[in-house]
Amino acid sequence: MDIKHRLTFRLLSLVIALMLCSQAMAQTPKERSRYFCGKGEVVSIAADAMSIVIRHERIEGFMEAMTMRFKAEDGDVIEGLKPGDRVRFTLRDTPALTRLVFIEKIAPDT
Repeated sequence: MDIKHRLTFRLLSLVIALMLCSQAMAQTPKERSRYFCGKGEVVSIAADAMSIVIRHERIEGFMEAMTMRFKAEDGDVIEGLKPGDRVRFTLRDTPALTRLVFIEKIAPDT
């Protein structure tokens, strides 16, 4: 490959890289959502059913085991649960906030 072709190739590569970077920076926080799954036990549920306290195991790549309050994305997410229930749940994390988007009761560990 002669020098003219190498320069053209490098220039084209640079243009593509810049386009990809500008596209990534133009994303909204919602588009940069990351999802994490966890397991734990319900400690308490807020009276308005919009938040829940869960004593959870380590959430791989996100946080260590702890007891924490999570706000639900909507009221239907927490419906039917009570303190003491063993649960599996999904969190959506964005630069602005973390919300509980799914939770289900599971069988207790044996």
